[in-house]
Amino acid sequence: MTGAAANGVEAVDLVAKGNVDVVLMDLRMPVLDGVRATARITAGFPGVAVLVLTPYADDDSIATALRAGARGYLTQDAETCPRPAPRRRQGGGRCRSSSSPRPSSG
Repeated sequence: MTGAAANGVEAVDLVAKGNVDVVLMDLRMPVLDGVRATARITAGFPGVAVLVLTPYADDDSIATALRAGARGYLTQDAETCPRPAPRRRQGGGRCRSSSSPRPSSG
């Protein structure tokens, strides 16, 4: 971990200092909210992946954050996927790894 930020401005500043590959961004942050901080980071540092964190899976700000450049999101109640496969958040509150079978459509 490179560091922790108390607000969106600090998050952008930490990324600007370098050596950051991934940011876990809380959408509810003071001074500069997570969506605007995500937009600044993805515009200024396109090699940095931003994942947003929210307490609610139906949070409207998730879509806004994805449009701002976030590469994905996690809800604070996200399930844990089996290891060692990479984890990927799926709709409907499910968590699926790249090695898990796809849910049936019927």
